[in-house]
Amino acid sequence: METKDILKQLRKKSGYTIAEICEKTGIPVSVYPKYENGIRNIGVPALCKLAALYHVTTDFLLGLEDQSDDTVEPGMRKLISKLESYPPDVQEQILTFLKDLTE
Repeated sequence: METKDILKQLRKKSGYTIAEICEKTGIPVSVYPKYENGIRNIGVPALCKLAALYHVTTDFLLGLEDQSDDTVEPGMRKLISKLESYPPDVQEQILTFLKDLTE
């Protein structure tokens, strides 16, 4: 499956609109639809933002590996969902804190 199809499928499965994805990732609304339509190749920064948004690997978005929802434990899914409910700056603080804990 091509990246454009994977992006479209993930967006529909998640229930996001294009505007919501752009708001959550900072990808311009004038650019993102071009990814889904295969008009423009996705760059590394946008690829990473979308992988983080959907909790998948960049290889999955590029169609290089399979990944199912079963790979994420239900408890982690709940934690990720809760983290996403916070503003981006708070998310970053929490992720920095967790990273510091693991080092």
